[in-house]
Amino acid sequence: GTWCAFVFTRYTAPTSINRNIVVGLLVSVIETQTTVKPRARAWVDREGWVKAAATAASPNSRCFRSTGLISADKWNPVDDTHSTGTRSIRRPIGKAFDVQIKRVVFNQVAFILYSFTHRSMGFKLAAKIIPGYSMSQIAEPSAREHAEGIKTYLREGKERAIRLGNRGPIRFDESGAIQGDILEAYWRQGFYVFENVIQAEELDELQAGIADMLDRAPIERDAKLDAKGRPAFGQEFARDTYTWIPPLSDPVGGTTRNGGRHPSKMVEPVPPTDAPKEVIYMMFGMCQAMDAGLRLYGHPQLLAIAESINGPDFTPFNDAIFLKQPGLGGSVAWHQDGLTHWDSPNWDEGIHGFNFQVQLYPSTPGNCLWVVPGTHKQGHVDIRAMVDENEGSECLPNAVPLFCQPGDVTVVNRQTLHCSFANTSPDERVSLTFGFHRRSSVLGATGVLGSGEGDVYDEQRIHERSSVIAVAIDARRQRFPKEKPYCYYPFVGLEDEFRWNEHTRETVIKDYNTQDLGI
Repeated sequence: GTWCAFVFTRYTAPTSINRNIVVGLLVSVIETQTTVKPRARAWVDREGWVKAAATAASPNSRCFRSTGLISADKWNPVDDTHSTGTRSIRRPIGKAFDVQIKRVVFNQVAFILYSFTHRSMGFKLAAKIIPGYSMSQIAEPSAREHAEGIKTYLREGKERAIRLGNRGPIRFDESGAIQGDILEAYWRQGFYVFENVIQAEELDELQAGIADMLDRAPIERDAKLDAKGRPAFGQEFARDTYTWIPPLSDPVGGTTRNGGRHPSKMVEPVPPTDAPKEVIYMMFGMCQAMDAGLRLYGHPQLLAIAESINGPDFTPFNDAIFLKQPGLGGSVAWHQDGLTHWDSPNWDEGIHGFNFQVQLYPSTPGNCLWVVPGTHKQGHVDIRAMVDENEGSECLPNAVPLFCQPGDVTVVNRQTLHCSFANTSPDERVSLTFGFHRRSSVLGATGVLGSGEGDVYDEQRIHERSSVIAVAIDARRQRFPKEKPYCYYPFVGLEDEFRWNEHTRETVIKDYNTQDLGI
């Protein structure tokens, strides 16, 4: 039979040269798999995509038959339709005259074969076609190319988000619970964006606390000193305060880390040549690292939201600070957060809790969290299949960005599918993230996600971790005496035992995150 290969790509270089490159590499690919000279053609569609197809008879490679090549009679080159089995590339890959031409062609071949087989095999075959290039030399899109190539997707995603709504100021009813329409919208879509929650004075204190943590950070991974020669912050704590990654990288996608929740790898753009070897990716322990972070943890409106969603005896999960430095911040691959209760007979859409994200700076579609609305209702979704069905692209079609202004707070169901892309934008993002569970979801569960893995969460463990909320409420009361404190039901009558002072700093707050409740 006769079989076809396809590649879809986009360049800014002259179209005639694009056609020659694309056709040439397709011919090269098919010649390595067949004994018959292939025929190839290229064209530009109405959207400006350079597309090429090549045909050859009787290929001798099984991968051609089974993983993406289709019979030529199922493809119509006139109206550019093809069968469901075809795999195509619709991602920014390279600008032919911005980089060495051989590297562009090599990358194209690798990505074509990646779409038909799998990534490592694509690289190996590409290296045979164009000798002298190894996997380590492969350039994904440059940061500039990535930013340009994803621009339309970001704009369309923001438009979808605006049409969807699910954002506005916090509103409570007479009982102190969230207004019913807000709660209904959260449960329907799996997220909500609360606007203008954190006021300017507190926002300034939080920004100053983050700046201090960064100023006192180790000069590099495992260093004992900061950039000013002082002992680096965080060495006094049991858990690492800072995590590091190469710029614009995806440290967990496609790996078994974090319980294998991130099965699909994100695009990792090539950072600028003057970029540092590694950048800070996340920081941990906000309640012990900065007093403003502890006070935020006791915010009465946020805790009232937690009660409305998870009941008055809700428990903590964990907390983390996500950093997205302009042009350098890494990605977080598509995932759902929960691990424990997917097969539980009591499973429902809220069983794995939710996370807040407090935004300290404007978060934009280029650097913010993205979600696929409604996926919290679908159980454990097949993320790899979703990406595959999207022609291998991480830009899932129904996703929306949770763009925010400073002081806005997002609440996202932990079962909602979410990600963030490599930050090739010029905008900084700092998100203080902390989550809460239903007590019934945690009690008796076994720890996962680095939160005392293997520990069984009994009443004592839950009480110890929850006491941080009690201390945080009092720390906030001392700083904002005119604000009505939240009343945390599990600690009613125990308030005097959990006042914020130097004693509770050492006995309750220090190393509190070794007692996190991960499910």
